[in-house]
Amino acid sequence: MSLLQRGIEDSIATTRQLASLEAPLERAAAMVSRCLTSGHKLLICGNGGNGGSASDSTHFATEMLCRFVGDRRPFPAVCNDYGADEIFALETCFPANSYRL
Repeated sequence: MSLLQRGIEDSIATTRQLASLEAPLERAAAMVSRCLTSGHKLLICGNGGNGGSASDSTHFATEMLCRFVGDRRPFPAVCNDYGADEIFALETCFPANSYRL
């Protein structure tokens, strides 16, 4: 089996296992919905490690702030490491060609 085929098979197996998470995901979605529709805050975090949790949490927070399913008023956000005036500073402070892989 080629590397690509193995990757596809692994992906299929992982996707099938998601069915076992239906009940806990429904409970989590209901909790998030109750939180946001009752005027409470939803705090989203990642540990910043190499596993991508910080990226996942940033993506999810962006979905909550912007447009997840349809147009709506955005939910408030808090900046923790940098102030709101510097939130994109790291992404924009270097010229595009300054990084070398």
